[in-house]
Amino acid sequence: MVLNCLGLWLGESHAALVYDTATFGPTSPILGRRYRFAVAPTFGALTFTTVTSDYRQYWMPVRPFTVAIRVMQFGRYGTNAADARLLPLVWTIRNIVRGYGDLGTGPSSLGTLSASRMLVGNGEIRFPIAGLVSHESPFGGLPIEGLAFTDVGRFWMPDRLRGATSVLRSVGTGVRINAAGMIFELDAVHRFDAARGWTLSFNLRPEF
Repeated sequence: MVLNCLGLWLGESHAALVYDTATFGPTSPILGRRYRFAVAPTFGALTFTTVTSDYRQYWMPVRPFTVAIRVMQFGRYGTNAADARLLPLVWTIRNIVRGYGDLGTGPSSLGTLSASRMLVGNGEIRFPIAGLVSHESPFGGLPIEGLAFTDVGRFWMPDRLRGATSVLRSVGTGVRINAAGMIFELDAVHRFDAARGWTLSFNLRPEF
């Protein structure tokens, strides 16, 4: 792929290794493993490589409880990885570290975070609420899932945002529901960094 970005001619190639044996419940994966490792070298006026690593594992040690973990890394590396002519990578924080929502952590407080690299870890215990009282039909016809979680993210900022918080952590509990194929999640979250304390968080997205 050849791009003309900000008047710079850049060439880009992609390679990825993808694996998926996950078994899905009505609202999220409950067993198996998924991963994606990808590299995208960029060459031309600027030289750098974008690296993605995303590993997810699901266990069910005691039915109907699932333990889910995700470790994800995304960033640019190489000679021109931090070049000021490149747009920074922008993350919607609420999708990777719950509880920070639309508060953000930088001066603009827009709910996004500009970073050149990130490393994120998520852990969950998830269970069908109906399955706590009925082992014959864990979801009992109701696609509602309870969860307890912990999230942590480490972000490498561009020079102009070095004063912003670079580590975000949270823990909490909540429920997730599948409504006609759309996944809604409502959580009570305790934040440890930036805007500290308890808050409610609402997300509309499939879970990892």
